[in-house]
Formats: sequence, C-alpha cells, structure tokens
Amino acid sequence: MKKIIQNSLWLVFDKILKSLVGLFVGVWIARYFGPENFGKFSYANSLIVLFATIVPLGTEGFLVRELVKDEDKTKELLSASFFLHLFSGIFLFVFACLILYFLKFDDDLTFHIGLVLAVPILFRFLSVPRYFYEAQTEIKYVVYIENISFLIFSGVRVYLLINKSHILYFIFSFLFESLFSYLSIFLFYIRGHRSFTRISVDLKSILAALKESFPILIASLSIIIYMKIDQLMIGSILGDAPIGIYSVAVRLSEFWYFIPLGLTSSFFPTLIAKKIQSRSEYLELLKFLHVVLIFISLVMAILIQFLGKDIISWLYGSPYIGASDVLKVYIWSGIFVFIGVAGGNYYLIEEKQSYVLLKSLAGLIVNIVLNFIWIPLYGVIGAAFATLVSQLVASMFIPLFFREVRELFYIQTFSLFFWNWPSILFSFFKRWKTGTL
Repeated sequence: MKKIIQNSLWLVFDKILKSLVGLFVGVWIARYFGPENFGKFSYANSLIVLFATIVPLGTEGFLVRELVKDEDKTKELLSASFFLHLFSGIFLFVFACLILYFLKFDDDLTFHIGLVLAVPILFRFLSVPRYFYEAQTEIKYVVYIENISFLIFSGVRVYLLINKSHILYFIFSFLFESLFSYLSIFLFYIRGHRSFTRISVDLKSILAALKESFPILIASLSIIIYMKIDQLMIGSILGDAPIGIYSVAVRLSEFWYFIPLGLTSSFFPTLIAKKIQSRSEYLELLKFLHVVLIFISLVMAILIQFLGKDIISWLYGSPYIGASDVLKVYIWSGIFVFIGVAGGNYYLIEEKQSYVLLKSLAGLIVNIVLNFIWIPLYGVIGAAFATLVSQLVASMFIPLFFREVRELFYIQTFSLFFWNWPSILFSFFKRWKTGTL
C-alpha cells in the first residue's frame, strides 16, 4: 500500500510542478503573443489535443491491468500496444491535418501552428513503456524524464521570450519537448529490456485490447471534447482574440484542479479499507472528502469575485482585462468539478464505472447545445455559463436520475449544505483523535 501511495504522490507532484512552472511561463507567453495570436495558438492546440487523446484508443487501463496480472506477457503486450499506437498515430496525424486545413485553410499561421503541434502524434508510440512502469508502480522514472524535459524546454521558451523570437519558434519548442520526452522514455526502457527491440505484431492481442477498451475510448473522448469544445466553438464563431481572452480565464480556473486529484488519490486506499470494515464509516469519510473539496472550491470562487480583475490585470495586462468577467463565471464550475472528482472514487469503489461514461456524454451534449445557443447571443460569457451548467448536469444530475448511484447524489447534496458541515467535521475529527479513522 505504501508503494501505491508513493506512486500517486509522484503523479501529484508532477501535476503541481508543471502547473506552477507552466503558469509562470504561460502567462509570459500569453502577454507576448497578445490575445489574437494566443487565440490562434489555443484554437490549434485544442483541436490537436482531441486527436492526440485518441491515439491509445482507450487501451491504457487494459494494458496496465494485463501487465500487472501476467508479467510473462510483458513483451507481447507492449509490442501490441507499440504497433497500435504507431498505426493509430499515423492515421490520426493525417486526419488532424485534413480537418485543420478544412477549418483554417485561409489562416496560414493557425494552420502551421496546428501542423507543428500535430507531429508528436506520429511519435506517441515511443512512450508505450510508460505503461510498464505504471504497472510496476515505478512511475517516478517517467515523472523524472517528463519533468526534466519540461523544465529544459520551459527554459528554452524563456530564452525565446527574452530574445523576442517569432511565434513559430515557441511552437517548435513544444514539438521538441514531446519528442525528447517520448524518446527518453523509450531509450530508458530498452536499456534494461533489450529484447523489446525484437518485437512482433500479435493481432489477437490488439483486437482483444480494442474490444474491451472501446467504452473507455468513448468516455475519454467525450471528456476531452467536453473540455475543449467551447474554445473551438468560440474560435469558429467569434474569432481569434475572443478565444485568447477566454483561454486565459480557463487556464486560471483550471490551475487549481491538481488539488482534488491529490486529495482523492490520498483518500482512495482508506475509502476502500473503510468500505470493507463498515459501510457507514466509509460513507462518512466520503462526505468529509466532499466537504473539504467543496469548501476549497467555494473559497476560491468567492475570492475571484473580489480579486479576479486585479489578478488578470497584474498577470496578463490590460489587453486581457475582458477575461476577468469570464473568470468570475467560469470559476464557479470548479465547485462541480471538485464534486465530480470526489464522486469518481465512489464510482470506482462501487464498480459503477459505466455511469462515468453516461455523465461525460450528458455533460458533453449539454455543453455543445448551450454553447451553440449562448455564444452567438452572449459571447465568451455565454460559453462560461454553458460550462457551469454542463458541469452541474454531469456531476449531480446523473446520480439523481439513476437509482443505482442515487446514494452519491444524497452524499453530494448533503455535503453542499454548509449547515451539515459541523456534524461531518466533528465525526471525522472524533474518529481521527481516537485512532479509529
């Protein structure tokens, strides 16, 4: 259990480091690009991320599980995943370029930004050994490599900023960062597993992985479209500068999302143990987790109402001041994001993962429909409200409408009402003090 917790902490550390350094360099880049060019970058990046997410075809969890179950099949499984990533990467790269050309054939800069950002899709197969390290709970080696790569190329981007380089030089820095990271992971693995250089294709393993992973692929794709569709629709309907302003607000709002990730990862093993011992204690601990995350997200949302304009002005400057109004709306969706992340533990422990797909699809549909209606009427503010409503629907309406998971809805609503917090906190600290937690 200690090794699993350490593995989770490495992943959280990775998120925190990249968030902090990324915020510093990202703010500088946004100021240097200006709203219009930053909007072009955000649009191209959002589109390419959709295709990059599909490359593993949802097989990540399947591969890690099978590697844990049968270490003797490591070479066979990694070989199958290697070729799956290779061929899906080639197909998706070509498809992404065609879509990008179709959408932005009259905008050379956006097209070239997207084209450069799409190249790592071709080389994603080199990162397949990361699943081996996940299965061995040795993810720290991958974190080392990715963070070293990230810090090196963040330094490169700072150098480019100081020298006021052309925008495409920054885009190439993202390309080379991905290539350096993928190649380093691959070389690190084959250094100790040279037999992997003699790989063969096993169509049976590939088909088995695809068959089982298809629902996960749909869920993952729904989530990433859900997260990026607003920026793509703003770029298509309103233009480049509005998406640049909107992207700034989104990045600041989502900066804090590593907090629920870290807390839920820490609580997860204890929640599993508590469910085995006592269901009532398990549910009480789950309520406590919800209260903590709701409180943190609520404090952030309230602070932004008073400080949002000053934060945007101080970080990004006057060209982005319009992002403050978007930020003041978008930040409230964080409450339901945090609730959704806390509820993720419930779905996993109760083995109700199928409802994760349902809530992702529900949120996606609501988000697309509301964006289609509200963006032309209210601009970027309409997109922020669409995200808020869709997060509410995804996090709380699905548990409400399905009896099998309605228990989670009761936990969520009970935890939302602040007058219930004293009893939940008292119960938690009483158990913690007596050592029965």
